[in-house]
Amino acid sequence: MIGQATWLLTMLVLPTLWSPNTWDGSRSSDWNTTDNWSGNYLPTYSNYVTIPNIVPIPVISSGANAKCYSLTLENGATIEINGNLEVEN
Repeated sequence: MIGQATWLLTMLVLPTLWSPNTWDGSRSSDWNTTDNWSGNYLPTYSNYVTIPNIVPIPVISSGANAKCYSLTLENGATIEINGNLEVEN
């Protein structure tokens, strides 16, 4: 039973821990829209975030909170921060 529990934990939890999540802006410029991210979920302290040089650029609106483990801006990429962005590392 322990082997099955370990497998389940590995398959369900670990893929989201410290995983990449790349901005694709497919829905809008709003950072807090899940459809704008490659993983279809908002970044957390467990995600390495990459912002490519694409339009629309991500916007963290006034009063909004965003977070990630690390943030990489590719060459020429920009981000607009009007709210709060917390980068863990």
